[in-house]
Amino acid sequence: MINLTLNYAVTKTTSQKAETAKSQDKPTNWIAAGAIVTLWVLFGVLIVHDF
Repeated sequence: MINLTLNYAVTKTTSQKAETAKSQDKPTNWIAAGAIVTLWVLFGVLIVHDF
């Protein structure tokens, strides 16, 4: 349950950053790259935390 809540919080934060970046006319590929990196970092933290 905690993982799902954390995942939702990170996804929501990433979505907010994406909306902010769009309003600043940043390239879409940077937004996608940021979202992917955020997810990989989250998975890494969860894996390390479980061990």
